Amino acid sequence: MLGDEPVGTGCVVQARLVGVIEAEQTGRDGKTTRNDRSIAIAAESDNLSHINSLHELNEHLVLEIEQFFMLYNTAAGKEFKPLGR
Repeated sequence: MLGDEPVGTGCVVQARLVGVIEAEQTGRDGKTTRNDRSIAIAAESDNLSHINSLHELNEHLVLEIEQFFMLYNTAAGKEFKPLGR
């Protein structure tokens, strides 16, 4: 059982979808495309087993996830703009 321990890169973990962050991404070429992000919780999570929807997650955590994608894309010379949840 995984519980809530971190796993290494490349590991496959059964998960359940709890929501989507709708977003647009603008590349270095200026072309904007839709780039939504699915948010899932590990099926064996002990701490988050009660979560069934993105709206049930802590608002600060969801903002941190959005900020991660914004900063990750900025570092790659792109722009990530959340549109909704």
